[in-house]
Amino acid sequence: MKLVEQAATAIKAAGGRISSGGWSNCLRVDGKTCLSVRAARWTRGQKPIHAPYWSIEREASLPDGWIAAIRLAEHNKTVLDYVFLPTGGKVKRTIRFSEAARARRGIQRFKTATGLVRAIARKLVKARRTGQAALRALGKRSTAPRPNTRHIHERS
Repeated sequence: MKLVEQAATAIKAAGGRISSGGWSNCLRVDGKTCLSVRAARWTRGQKPIHAPYWSIEREASLPDGWIAAIRLAEHNKTVLDYVFLPTGGKVKRTIRFSEAARARRGIQRFKTATGLVRAIARKLVKARRTGQAALRALGKRSTAPRPNTRHIHERS
């Protein structure tokens, strides 16, 4: 899948390490966090007054982590946009959300795959890299600070 390859490239460029973890369309980042790539399929509301919703199917054995999904437009023929959401805790095998629920639940939306891939790299590699990048920006090394080494002469 092209999105998996783009995410892997961005994560590596940001300094992260990638492994497959044995799951399809899933990347393990730095041996800890799992990123799954899925399709969010459009479904018509059950009644005319109900809003359409999107469904993301997870594999039963998929670990907690994050899902990057290609959200499909009406009738699942074209790409609408891309979403990025956490999958920890009590997430079921099928995740369903309407547009209102997406906004309410804090599911991030991106117009392009490039925007999604940038967010993935920032989110999944940032924890480890933030401290190192801050030190580089200040022109400092990541060693412990040295004590002041001025010589102090005792007076007798």
